[in-house]
Amino acid sequence: MELRYIILAVEDLDRAKQFYQQLLQDEPFKEEDQRMVVFTSGGMKIGLYRPAADGIELSSIGENCIPAFGVEDLEAARNHISTLSYIESTQEIDGHRWFTFRDPDGNLLEIHEKHAQ
Repeated sequence: MELRYIILAVEDLDRAKQFYQQLLQDEPFKEEDQRMVVFTSGGMKIGLYRPAADGIELSSIGENCIPAFGVEDLEAARNHISTLSYIESTQEIDGHRWFTFRDPDGNLLEIHEKHAQ
């Protein structure tokens, strides 16, 4: 078994698409008209899904999971993300550094600094 997708529920697919295009600095891999937009990042697919397109109403959007993205230069990433969203927290524990922020639908996201294994 392997994890292939992370799917985040969103209310406004166009707004979410624009945010993730800027975040990932890439175009979507796949688009389903007003239902889903899929990006790839580091071999993982990230699906932005609008449940209303399938007649599904979720009681909570924006608290689905916490996708974490790894970067080589945390400061450069923080500078880029701060143009898109408010940086909620910055943490460092045992030499591991990361920060968190939210997408337009309130999904919590994390950027962490990659370390050599």
